[in-house]
Amino acid sequence: MMKLLFETRAAKCILTSVASNDCIIVTGSSGCGKSSNIHHVACTYVKHLDEIIPVLTGPSDIIHYKHENIQQVFIVDDICGKETINKQTLQVWRDYSDKMIRIFKTVITEEQNKNNNDTVSNITRSKLLISCRLHIYKELQFQLDNFLTTKECNIVSPDLCLLQKEKRQMAKMYHLDDMIDEIMEVEGNVHYFPLLCKLSKDKNSEGVLKLFTAPEDSIKRI
Repeated sequence: MMKLLFETRAAKCILTSVASNDCIIVTGSSGCGKSSNIHHVACTYVKHLDEIIPVLTGPSDIIHYKHENIQQVFIVDDICGKETINKQTLQVWRDYSDKMIRIFKTVITEEQNKNNNDTVSNITRSKLLISCRLHIYKELQFQLDNFLTTKECNIVSPDLCLLQKEKRQMAKMYHLDDMIDEIMEVEGNVHYFPLLCKLSKDKNSEGVLKLFTAPEDSIKRI
């Protein structure tokens, strides 16, 4: 289970939202850190919950592994496809929609309601954290599923995208200290930034600069 090297404002928003939402879908473009964020949130709550379960095949996994007396976090990466929407997968989620709603239903006691500043205390039942590419999420067919679209966190939106200071901090975490100023001059790659930092591992200065100035070829190979 991966964790973020540091907590971004997007991660903090998801962390806050998960207390009062049973199903959260994190959207954004390829390489922006959707998966890292939901795994980070799951790891943050692992001390307060009993299990973290990756969903590999779909809602049937949730039905199979769900235990009524255990607090669990289920994680779904790239739901319904990457490049194009997988209509068959979407239909499966629709077919299980009623069951999913019954499973992921938060119960907040009156005492917890009075102390809702503590996000952990409000998690009383299982949660579903989903990553989804933004163009898939915006598909009309996807939007018709009320369960999956209840709470969205778009981490490439102006309110949640990486700040300059966050990008600098991330670059330092990947030992790019000597090239931070050059990297920051590169325009238009804000959504790719987390992936570019990851891909920069073991590259020399020339390779890193090439990666950040012309990332499209590298992204296409992912």
